[in-house]
Amino acid sequence: MSDDKDEIQYTHTAYDDAFRTMEEECDDALIHFVNYIFSENYDKTAKVVRLRNEHHVGYKDSDKKSVRRVTDSHFCISYHGNIKSYQLECESSGYDGSVLVRMFQYDVQTAIDESVYYHDKIILKIPNCGLLILRDRGNPPDKVTFEILTPGGKISYEASVICESDYSIEDMFEKKLYFLLPFFAFNYEHEMSKYEKALQGFIDLLCNLIERLRLTDEADLSLRTKGVIIKEVEHVIGRLNKKRINVSTKVGDVMRGRVMKLDWLERYDKAMAVSEARGEQKTLVKQVCRKLRKGMSHTQIAEDLEEDEIRIKVICDIASDFAPDYDENKVLCAILEHTTS
Repeated sequence: MSDDKDEIQYTHTAYDDAFRTMEEECDDALIHFVNYIFSENYDKTAKVVRLRNEHHVGYKDSDKKSVRRVTDSHFCISYHGNIKSYQLECESSGYDGSVLVRMFQYDVQTAIDESVYYHDKIILKIPNCGLLILRDRGNPPDKVTFEILTPGGKISYEASVICESDYSIEDMFEKKLYFLLPFFAFNYEHEMSKYEKALQGFIDLLCNLIERLRLTDEADLSLRTKGVIIKEVEHVIGRLNKKRINVSTKVGDVMRGRVMKLDWLERYDKAMAVSEARGEQKTLVKQVCRKLRKGMSHTQIAEDLEEDEIRIKVICDIASDFAPDYDENKVLCAILEHTTS
């Protein structure tokens, strides 16, 4: 089916965008978050690779358009030769059991997309999954269970649930839950009407957060991630206070004025440039893998992509360990390990 007949379903709130930005751009904060909710023990040598997050979920009866839905987060982490996949969802409106249907749908579709099948058997692997609840509504549990009754018996698996309101700013720093920082204002949402008239208390909270962020060791949290967090804090507060002009205006003044120094912004912008270059490298690696599967030589690939032949040869040499499938995720992990070793 052609792409022009596909309908892709996205969610476009400042909260969804902030969550996806943190997941896509902040490997260190994401790894700390995964360590906490999945009881992992990854260190800074772990490599994050983003995976496909668009899934076919059916057809529209009226025009037979293929409907694809974009999940909030789908990635894998490579560590000491092992690779685990994860899927995270973010819910801003509070907990409702119906979210489990959507999560299960994503889990199964991910398993189908990455399935391995033989003549008489198919192997489906459900990713490790978790749910972040931003508003303390609906009495969210600590864990949820997916129970499937099959002709061969009952199987089940669990997903961790994290509720933003369970963690103070102090908790977020102590437990290295930096991933939650952009959403800290949700914990003060019910007090915003009060802050509209007496704003200094909230500004003090905000300034304390940014100062704690500034003092966090860059070996633990990169400058680039600090910059992303600061920008997303402003976006989320602005959306939460869309009708409270005094709050959003004052917060904007604080973020762009006395708190965010010029040297901080300059260093952040440089770090973002490095990040963009890294993203271009990942795109190139994927393109090379696809052409290697077609049997093209490194010379042909370099000509076709109009890239430096030596650079392409280095990628091809590393990718050769994964022939003939040239699994893009495994090659990406190997490339990242090679360039940072």
